[in-house]
Amino acid sequence: VFDRASAFLKARKDPRPLFLFAHTYAVHDYFREWQAAKEGEAPRPTEASAAKLACLVGTGRCTAEQWRDLEADYVRGVREVDEALSGLLALIDATLGLDRTIIVVVSDHGEGFDPEHGRIHHGGRLHYDQLHVPLIVAGPGVVSGRSDALVSLVDVGPTILALAGLAPDVTLDGRSL
Repeated sequence: VFDRASAFLKARKDPRPLFLFAHTYAVHDYFREWQAAKEGEAPRPTEASAAKLACLVGTGRCTAEQWRDLEADYVRGVREVDEALSGLLALIDATLGLDRTIIVVVSDHGEGFDPEHGRIHHGGRLHYDQLHVPLIVAGPGVVSGRSDALVSLVDVGPTILALAGLAPDVTLDGRSL
């Protein structure tokens, strides 16, 4: 996703304002390991992946080693996305100018690693580790700082519109942050 977004920006000649939405599931399947496929066949998850998935969704018992491995896989995935995003932001700065660009980075959910709850995957529960996710907003008109205010993903759209100086022509759920 980040490579395609970068290629698009490098090739872009249009001077008009741009809305670029780069969505990734890169960290979503952090537990998957794929075995090589024979020619003409799709890759399949390894047996280790199947065991990790059973651990994640609570259909299998997790060993302490599996808990550690899953958390390490997740942290590695987040780090890779951070690095890819950093490269995209550098390109945005070079091509569009970060001083003229509204940047929003958000996750739709977190991933828990708490063996006390019996599973760590993000489905089927609403614990703090799933609900407490980053929301980063930067750009012209954004007051620098940190807030512990409760917000929702439904607030992202109205926030972007307000920062762009636009009023929606319909009533939106959510509010500008």
